[in-house]
Amino acid sequence: MKKPSPRARSVTVRPLQDVPLDRLIPHPQNANEMAADLLIKLRNNVRRSGNYPPLIVRPHPQQPRTFQILDGAHRVKALRDLGIGTDRKSVV
Repeated sequence: MKKPSPRARSVTVRPLQDVPLDRLIPHPQNANEMAADLLIKLRNNVRRSGNYPPLIVRPHPQQPRTFQILDGAHRVKALRDLGIGTDRKSVV
């Protein structure tokens, strides 16, 4: 049987939770940019299908009752543009 890598870390992923989008803050080290035309395409896809991967967030280390976005900042922008106020997130 193979031993786990000494660098491997265990991450507990909790069940999806409903969290208001206004409590989500982008992670300050997220350098990802999305061109305006791709954001429009993402927004239209979310509007049309309603299907997209869950956002991944963590409790904000300094701001109580808020969360930092670890994955999904562009989806949050698209959801906000569509007037959606709450979404299911995976909180790690």
